[in-house]
Amino acid sequence: MSGTARLYRTPQRMRQATLFEARVIAQEEDGGWRLSSGAVARTAVSCLLCPLPGDRVLAGGDGAPLILHILEREAGQEARLHVAGASALGMTQQRIELAATEQVAIRSLKDVELTAATGTLALNARNLFQTVGECLIESAEHYVATMGDYTLRVRDLLHLRGRHGVVTAEQEFKLDAERIHIG
Repeated sequence: MSGTARLYRTPQRMRQATLFEARVIAQEEDGGWRLSSGAVARTAVSCLLCPLPGDRVLAGGDGAPLILHILEREAGQEARLHVAGASALGMTQQRIELAATEQVAIRSLKDVELTAATGTLALNARNLFQTVGECLIESAEHYVATMGDYTLRVRDLLHLRGRHGVVTAEQEFKLDAERIHIG
């Protein structure tokens, strides 16, 4: 049957879903949305924008209604993407860009991974702060850093080890300790 279209007969008695506009009043404890019509609606999977109280929505259904579209929202409100019933949200595209004029925040209660397997990961910022609760492990074939000043404070043990080592100072080099062992 390759290359031919399959025809389906339409049942003589098809139920027609009723479409209506309503305002979202509040979110219910079970995750549904109380509408101005009095109905409690769920969000359709294709409605990626999460409803907020005050939104004007298009809802429909022949039984329990579904919010199909967010038609209008008060200016200045937050927008969140959510897929009803999905455990993960993925995006696959040749190129994805996120741009914000003020702030981008990526948060997770568990893991976050950034990978550029065969490319470059570039971090550019006026200031860069790192806070690590337990271990910071860096591994690279070559590590090059250029700075105006470099201060390293270690609470207990500073251990530098290599096959060869060079410390060069153009003017003055100072070692200060209660005891110094060389050799």
